[in-house]
Amino acid sequence: MADRRWWRVEVSATGKVLSCVAVESAGDENRWFYVQAASAELAAKAAINAHCARLLAARRARYRAEGLCDCGRIRDNTTFVSCARCLERSRIHRLRYESRQRGEDVLPLDRRKVLLERKEAESASLRLAVLLEVQQAWQDLPTNGSFTRWLTEQIATARGRKVA
Repeated sequence: MADRRWWRVEVSATGKVLSCVAVESAGDENRWFYVQAASAELAAKAAINAHCARLLAARRARYRAEGLCDCGRIRDNTTFVSCARCLERSRIHRLRYESRQRGEDVLPLDRRKVLLERKEAESASLRLAVLLEVQQAWQDLPTNGSFTRWLTEQIATARGRKVA
């Protein structure tokens, strides 16, 4: 194994390495990263990873303060800190991990299949929202005629046409 040294790596706000210099010991400052590595290239890579981790932690803290999920979406249920999508992803990850721990063969996830399932779930969620809106309008409007007019206006607006 190569002798590891400390490197001071300066990273810009956009994540570009500005300098990478060997130093005697580590220090502490926001723009500077002190990492141990065998070469300047490995030090730069480690500094970029540390920089991205700092940005991610700050973004997640901001989202939590705003009451959002770590991914930035609105939480579906206020009793959870994650949105439904992140909870489902965590559940799948946990099930796959537990299967591996039991010694079972776990096939890699097919990205296309996962994206298709996500799209179907989002479309089902959107359909439910529309049906709930229609049901609420049906309950709120006093007559069938006013409901029919409301529904006709909504359809025309969605199609981009003017209502007579």
